Amino acid sequence: HDKTQKICGTLKTYGSVLNKRPFPELNSSFEIQDAKLRILTFSLGDSYDLRGIVSLSRPFNVDLSLNFYQAAPSELISRFGWGAQGEPGFGEQPDFSGLINGLIKITGDINRPKVEGYLEAREGRIGGLSFVSADINIKGRYPRILIVDSRICREEDFFIVEGEMDFANLPRLCAASGRGLKQEDFLDIRIKADRGMLWQGWDITRRPENQVHMSKSIADDLKITFDSFMEDASEGFGGNYTNELGLEYKIFGDKLLKLRLRKAEGILGLERKIKF
Repeated sequence: HDKTQKICGTLKTYGSVLNKRPFPELNSSFEIQDAKLRILTFSLGDSYDLRGIVSLSRPFNVDLSLNFYQAAPSELISRFGWGAQGEPGFGEQPDFSGLINGLIKITGDINRPKVEGYLEAREGRIGGLSFVSADINIKGRYPRILIVDSRICREEDFFIVEGEMDFANLPRLCAASGRGLKQEDFLDIRIKADRGMLWQGWDITRRPENQVHMSKSIADDLKITFDSFMEDASEGFGGNYTNELGLEYKIFGDKLLKLRLRKAEGILGLERKIKF
């Protein structure tokens, strides 16, 4: 066998459908020479692109780069229909919305490669937590990947994100009969707030002027809020409080329809956010 011989190839799909829904097209090209597979491009739609080199002889090293361009991973996962009864895969869908850009590098032994990269998202939501920006950095060696130096920012405050992803048990869990894969099987995330907290889906923040603000997203465009104002902070917990219940509905673009109820008062207003 002549190792210097070059083999070139391409693989493309057209009109792809998965689970009765359109699926992003696959476009790839590669070369095989000197016992190495060179992935010139391996793209899924316009959002995912994998490139690099895979050694076809021992020690089977890899040098890969996975790029994300305005990617919506939660939408992609939903196309697989994972979690259907009797089928392997995720038992629940990731509760995330937003578009992701980023780069992940995978290098070293293919069985235990080094993984390092970053992911950034703008104007999205994680669970009940809406954010302006999210910057996540990861590093480690498969199957254990750490989440480090990461932050979720909102208009009024920010959260520090720490944790790890441990994929060691995934093959066993996926093979288990009737066992859907859950996020807690491999994902452990801790969120620390600078002046707020998360509780039972409620986002609780201490604001200036003796105000405590609580909010919970019911849908992408609907949010319920609760504000408590202390009239005299010097009296501590024995002071008088004024409570306000609110409902926010995103009409379109940067316009919000807000309803506020305080004691016998009711206020209905239209708000438009302007960024400088």
